[in-house]
Amino acid sequence: MKKYSAIQEMYYGQRGDGQLIPTNEEYHEHSVKQAEIIEKLEGKFKEDKEGLALLEQLFNESSGMEAAAVEQHYREGFAFGVLMGMEIAEMR
Repeated sequence: MKKYSAIQEMYYGQRGDGQLIPTNEEYHEHSVKQAEIIEKLEGKFKEDKEGLALLEQLFNESSGMEAAAVEQHYREGFAFGVLMGMEIAEMR
């Protein structure tokens, strides 16, 4: 029987890749609501090209903030997991 290896799973791209982490139902619900709000706002800014451009910039900046936060949380979770593993190894 082959021993489980998280390192091999990461090497072969089976785990550890942020894009492989599935989103949950709550994420999808927020995504749908966000799309509805954007659609309504785009309708209100139809004649205002500058306002529409600002809305797009706001959306892009918000997306960038979310991506940066997710990456930082991923790094922190990984680092904390390593520290926990080191502590557990010391206990043996």
